[in-house]
Amino acid sequence: MHQNVIAALLTFARFSMRAKWVARSVFGMAFLPTVAMGWADGMSQQESAIKAGFIYNFAKFVSWPRSATSSGVFVFCVGGDKEFSMIFRKTVAGKKISELPIDVVDIEEGDLAKPCNVLYIPHTEPEVAEKFLDGYPGHPVLSVGETSDFIAKGGVIGFYLDSGRLRFEIGLSNANKSELTISSELLSLAKVHR
Repeated sequence: MHQNVIAALLTFARFSMRAKWVARSVFGMAFLPTVAMGWADGMSQQESAIKAGFIYNFAKFVSWPRSATSSGVFVFCVGGDKEFSMIFRKTVAGKKISELPIDVVDIEEGDLAKPCNVLYIPHTEPEVAEKFLDGYPGHPVLSVGETSDFIAKGGVIGFYLDSGRLRFEIGLSNANKSELTISSELLSLAKVHR
């Protein structure tokens, strides 16, 4: 049953017709059970696919300053997880954000100078997540992570589990510091820290 619901939601995300409909179907937390196993010891492919869909859709509900998208390419950076990066590439293949083609870039702790519009930091040690965040202070980068203190450390969107369901929280002041505007539709679906 859960696999059918997840498959249906992922199909809806892939073939989105309207942004508002996608927000309700992909982000509709009441119907999105999470594969909780693997959270502490790495993600399962199914969990990775769900998170990839979320991250792609987060970007559709955020506005960046013009200078952040002037390269003509929308860049998703994945910090230190090549397996997730491959799954994410499949998720966004042929898609666009704000009419821009998408590029997915792998980054490691040492090469934080790469330009990113979205930076995803998979579940890792808090110190490692903080090093990634420190590489983009005040830049218009939508940072998405999974550590329990991600928002407190300056991240914009953090995944967390609540009763076995994947949820997300938004650090609104962190988004403002990064010159990002998050739509009210996305904010209404999140736990918001002001």
